Amino acid sequence: MRRIPPGVSAPTSSPAPPADQPIAPAETRNLLTLALHLIVFRIGWTFKQESIIMAVFLDAIAGQDWVRGLLPTLSRLGQNIPPIWWARPLKEMDRKKRSLALFTVLVAVPFLLLAGLWAALGGQSRPWLPPVFLALYFGFSVLYGLQQLSLGTVQGKLIRPTRRGRLLWVAQLLGLPPVVALMAWLMPQWLAEPQTGFGRIFFFAGVSFVVSGLLAQGLWEQPGRTAEEAAEARRIVGGLRAGLAETWHVLCRDGNLRLLIAVAFLLSSVLVLAPHYQALARVRFQLAQVQMARLAPGWLVIQTISVSLFSLAIGFLADRRGNRLTLRLLILGAAVAPVLAVVVAHLPGGLGPRLYWTVYIPQGLSPLLLLLLNNYTLEICPPEDHPRYLSTLTMCLLVPFLSSPLAGKLITLTSFEAVFVIAAASMLASAVLTFWLKEPRHERCPAHAQPDFVRAGCSSPPAHG
Repeated sequence: MRRIPPGVSAPTSSPAPPADQPIAPAETRNLLTLALHLIVFRIGWTFKQESIIMAVFLDAIAGQDWVRGLLPTLSRLGQNIPPIWWARPLKEMDRKKRSLALFTVLVAVPFLLLAGLWAALGGQSRPWLPPVFLALYFGFSVLYGLQQLSLGTVQGKLIRPTRRGRLLWVAQLLGLPPVVALMAWLMPQWLAEPQTGFGRIFFFAGVSFVVSGLLAQGLWEQPGRTAEEAAEARRIVGGLRAGLAETWHVLCRDGNLRLLIAVAFLLSSVLVLAPHYQALARVRFQLAQVQMARLAPGWLVIQTISVSLFSLAIGFLADRRGNRLTLRLLILGAAVAPVLAVVVAHLPGGLGPRLYWTVYIPQGLSPLLLLLLNNYTLEICPPEDHPRYLSTLTMCLLVPFLSSPLAGKLITLTSFEAVFVIAAASMLASAVLTFWLKEPRHERCPAHAQPDFVRAGCSSPPAHG
């Protein structure tokens, strides 16, 4: 049996609280408060959306495929490493909502700085601006990764498993009208006037994040321990080394988590493509900036509507049939996007530009993939291990996202079509692997039913799965 490093707690095999047992007296209030928090955050997120808005801005100040490919890499590099360090302190915090509120407000800082910088430059690019923008975006990604870890932990503590899907679709459905109205009203004119418009977009996103963070303070949360226990916990310093040791131990013990990470590795290929969809349209259809300013807001609105409508079905299905089946169907649906993009890009008779908006219907499934991965992760471990399991998943997702600049370079060396088809094939392989994941609500997956690399472990049998 592998010896546990000092200061590292072994994950237990106890499941999350029973699905029919309320885990907070004010669960309904917390669900509505979290939904409002997510709605306002989503408004800000839509105005800085990576696959269209950030990619269009980076193309305007830089233009190379490999530079655009840095967006997913920097995003994941920032999001996936810091949670390993923060998972232990977050676990020891008596009120997790403070971490959520703090990091949601801090997420706004890079965009407010970028808005001020763009205004100071008079809307004109400089040779040093692309690296400065990428550095600020990396800073945002670090803070966003900590915010998402805090959000997942708060959700795991305050919302029971069979109501997390409801939280997803309530937030998406109620958030749809204001998001679409604001996008239709503001985005076309702001993109049409990039000298002033980009600054306004960044400022609007930053203010939305600040308001969302303040809303998180309205959550009702009981302390996780007594005053004496909290005082003792504050004397514990986790550190990155201890966090990595605990992460390694979790991976060694839990074969089902290792299989989930393999699924996530493969499905991440479609997420790496996110900023390249608009570039495919711009290059294949030879669109000028004025044409992009007219088309891009419509694409973003279509994707936003798609996310909300799919969330309704996915949240309902996840609550009633479990996250494993829902994740499998979601992966298969998201795999349609790169294939459809290639097909529409080669339609004859000028149909491509008029029909390219259809690509953003299945593309609307991609943002939900990580949400479903997180929700599934929350169900396969006890509540005290939520921060560690979530941070382990995000850390392991870093590896495929490091290949994002390579994907951009491959587009230059080969074609958009070749890279998009490879990504679709990777998604199909990911969907196949989900058949070996266990469904924590209905069954226990025996070790002999899992692939060899999952059974192998490190040197000790899995704690569960």
